[in-house]
Amino acid sequence: MHLSSRRCPHTGVVNFYAVKEPHFSVGCIARCGTSARSDDGFTWRCYAGSAETSGRAPDLRTAERRLVNFYAMIEQSSSEQKRSS
Repeated sequence: MHLSSRRCPHTGVVNFYAVKEPHFSVGCIARCGTSARSDDGFTWRCYAGSAETSGRAPDLRTAERRLVNFYAMIEQSSSEQKRSS
């Protein structure tokens, strides 16, 4: 599963986009805490599926991996539902 990403230069939030819909964010990652230098980790959010899902990770790489894995799981589930219909 490949997602492209773009970081907002103003907020630092990294938004993720699916190849099939490059203008609609399917998820994002933001630094936790009140300061850009905070070591509170990162929050990831996935907007795909029937409900928004989120989690926390200690570093950006782990947060990205969790978001991509969750999105892949939703896409696989959606594909299986379409085939069984």
